[in-house]
Amino acid sequence: MNWLLLVALFGVTVPNGLFIYWLLAEYHGLGAVLQDKLAVAFSILGGLGFSLPFYYWLNVRATARGPA
Repeated sequence: MNWLLLVALFGVTVPNGLFIYWLLAEYHGLGAVLQDKLAVAFSILGGLGFSLPFYYWLNVRATARGPA
């Protein structure tokens, strides 16, 4: 299940890394991003590329350890 963590790490750094760079270096408001449908889709897919594998990994890990 370590491969899920690798997929989650890739999902948070690659697509979201571009958004974080833009936020820190070239931020002029969210209006420009919200008008660009490709940028919005890229942010959403990047977020899902991180959150879905990480959520699945957390649930598999909790199930393997048994009830608390």
